[in-house]
Amino acid sequence: VLRVVFDRRSGVTTNVRAFLTEAHSGVNAKEWDADYKPEQTRYAPTALAGMVTAELHLSPVESPPVNGAARKEYLEGLADMRRDSGVDSALNHFAKAVVADLDSPLTHAALAEAQWIKYHNTGNDKGWLDRATESARQAEIRNPDRAEVHRIAGLLNKTRGWYEQAVAEYLRAIELDPANGDAFRFLGDAYLSDNQFEKAEAVFLKAIELDPRQYKNFRSLGFLYYKRGNYDAAATYFRQAVALAPDEPRIHFSLSTALSNLGQFEAAENELRWSIRLQETPVALHALGLVLMMQGKDRKAIPYISKALEIGPEEYLWWMNLGTACRRAGLKSRSNEAYRKGFDMAEAEMIRAPRSGTVRAYVAYLAAQLRDRRRAESEIAEALELSPNDSDTRWAAATTYEALGRRGDALSVLAASPAGVLKELRHWPDVADLCQDSRFLQLLASKAEK
Repeated sequence: VLRVVFDRRSGVTTNVRAFLTEAHSGVNAKEWDADYKPEQTRYAPTALAGMVTAELHLSPVESPPVNGAARKEYLEGLADMRRDSGVDSALNHFAKAVVADLDSPLTHAALAEAQWIKYHNTGNDKGWLDRATESARQAEIRNPDRAEVHRIAGLLNKTRGWYEQAVAEYLRAIELDPANGDAFRFLGDAYLSDNQFEKAEAVFLKAIELDPRQYKNFRSLGFLYYKRGNYDAAATYFRQAVALAPDEPRIHFSLSTALSNLGQFEAAENELRWSIRLQETPVALHALGLVLMMQGKDRKAIPYISKALEIGPEEYLWWMNLGTACRRAGLKSRSNEAYRKGFDMAEAEMIRAPRSGTVRAYVAYLAAQLRDRRRAESEIAEALELSPNDSDTRWAAATTYEALGRRGDALSVLAASPAGVLKELRHWPDVADLCQDSRFLQLLASKAEK
């Protein structure tokens, strides 16, 4: 049973609330709520039908295609949006497409997706997220049951940490458009964020099968292997992405991270130089500083990381690494200040993403460096419970236990870690003593034999 309530508010907007209720139980299976301006109320019937078809997995009411006046801008925007560096051009095209076809949910959904990519590319500038949210709302009030609208709804849910809702949106998008590789990649990203590695791997491979020329599909699969500590496999897929998009700075950066974790610092630096040459970003500057830290060149690293933080937006990991570089360079006061800023930011992120063991693990490491032993021990135990198979969590756990003087616990964590985590640790100067421990060397040798 569908029940709809209309509420005129201040003579300016009409609120439409709909309830899809099971006739026998009386339970609301779906609720929907949207505000319409007077000139927009004509969209409500299609939107209500879309609410029903999506919930019941029925064939949707078809919206008209993008009109002729907007089609050229819309298609050019879609082409540009396939590249990270094309997002500004895509935004321009989609803004024009929306003006030319204000009625289409497709133009609004495409603009929302480009705005979301801009949000991601700018290091989570909230202004772009707000724009994406409003554009997505405009698409939904026209017709929520389009594959393109479900995809942007999924992206926004994932950004909020609502992974189950994101998965549901992507699955409906795939149901409506099963040949679209982007939907599979987005679905894999949601699974990966929720630590469902096997599901993520399967759908990333499907995305590659459907769209083998889209470098983002290879990058996502590479990132999955990176998260699991399989840096060789990660580098393999990142290289394929670079081959497909050699002028994209972000993929050179991704390849550099895998190479760095393999101890191939010269190759990693080369990729970072390429990335910075194509586009100087705070992410690449910080990564270059980190490569220098790996080689024990802490004083040379400090300017790069400081510039990254100056350009912003700030990241708690960057403050953490600046604190470590300053500590090892003998700049104690500056080190403590950086660690404190990193801790405050990581703690705030932990509140936003309470199921992320990785964030909690870095809170633990920062607490250890700030001499808060009790907090460090509590957080690292919880982190390992939440994300026991995540390589970043295990790396942070090992370094935290070593900072606390609990080498036995560090070795226990490493015993259950992929070989890549142990290989990465060998290049981190802070744990040089741990990596010379005979028990560590035995672990490394035993994993190499498998």
